[in-house]
Amino acid sequence: MKGRSAMNPWKSVAAVIIATIVVAAGAFTMLTTLNKERPADPVSSSSPVSTSGTPISDNALGTRPQCSAAVPDLPCLGAEKTAEAKPVAVLNIWAAWCAPCREELPIIAEFAQRHPEYDVAGVHANPEAGQAIELLNQLGVELPSYQDAENTFAIKHGIPPVLPVTVVLKDGQVQAVYPQPFHSVAELEEAIAKAL
Repeated sequence: MKGRSAMNPWKSVAAVIIATIVVAAGAFTMLTTLNKERPADPVSSSSPVSTSGTPISDNALGTRPQCSAAVPDLPCLGAEKTAEAKPVAVLNIWAAWCAPCREELPIIAEFAQRHPEYDVAGVHANPEAGQAIELLNQLGVELPSYQDAENTFAIKHGIPPVLPVTVVLKDGQVQAVYPQPFHSVAELEEAIAKAL
């Protein structure tokens, strides 16, 4: 009797381990299948699509502001890059699905208008470029934005994985990282002044 009751806890532990392995394998298989069925990245295709699935016209892409060469490894979202970059860049990392980002984008755009001495731009950290263009157009935000489908900018500079994040670069070097939304242009101006 003693031998049997001592074995039961081990059988239970083994059953839990086996069940965990089966569930993990099933989840892995499901995720792998979903990723294979995922539609192509709109940036890599010739025609980004809107959230409704319709292609975004070349006219809509062409009306987006040009990006500078402040972030040379990323494509510009909708327009070609200009050749020159200013010494100071203020980059706001955002995504179309992020509610605080949506609220902050008009503030970043207004800051850009008030401070032409800086390269001010967005970095859209999501594969869905079409959604980004559509949101910027809906909000009436004329802010140059780079497309970063794989978060290469954040990884390269060790930026925390939260949104929105504002990064201040001087001559390509990170001066400050603000992992928070800004609620006014004055608040953002104060943070930038402190970083420089």
